[in-house]
Amino acid sequence: MVLVSGVSLATVCALSVVPLAALATLTASPVRPADLEAARVLYTVHLLSLGPISLLVALFAVSAGAAMVRREMAGPWLGWLGMIVAVLCLIAGIGSFLVAPFGPVLVLAYATGIFFAVWIAAASITMLVRPEVDRPSAVRGSSPTDDACLDGAHDDLEPVRPNRSPGRPLF
Repeated sequence: MVLVSGVSLATVCALSVVPLAALATLTASPVRPADLEAARVLYTVHLLSLGPISLLVALFAVSAGAAMVRREMAGPWLGWLGMIVAVLCLIAGIGSFLVAPFGPVLVLAYATGIFFAVWIAAASITMLVRPEVDRPSAVRGSSPTDDACLDGAHDDLEPVRPNRSPGRPLF
């Protein structure tokens, strides 16, 4: 879930930059009245993209936060902080759909973006300092046959090879 929400967030963020890139190209040409209207529309489209981005940030923060609380990555305290960031992003995302993205909603959307960036920085530093959280020892050596294989008790056995002649496809 963390991977899917992260990829979705990155895709929508990349697409939301397109109107800003078009605005940047408008600055290189002489200004005409039609360009002013196009600039206004492009800026409004950018502002309207803040709602879906906030909702996707909330989805990513809640999925990564849940993984942190379950101790799959980083620490539980960082997961609960991610849940708080997710709630703030959810409020900003829903608020941007209910009212025009100006004034307090715009401030909340940018503030949640800053909170999200700080949370991502804290999670990144935590995972760099402690790359892997403690995993239960039940993953390796959970059965007696696994322990025997890891100890080298079956080193005399031949490896299993596929029965096929050279030049023939596998399927």
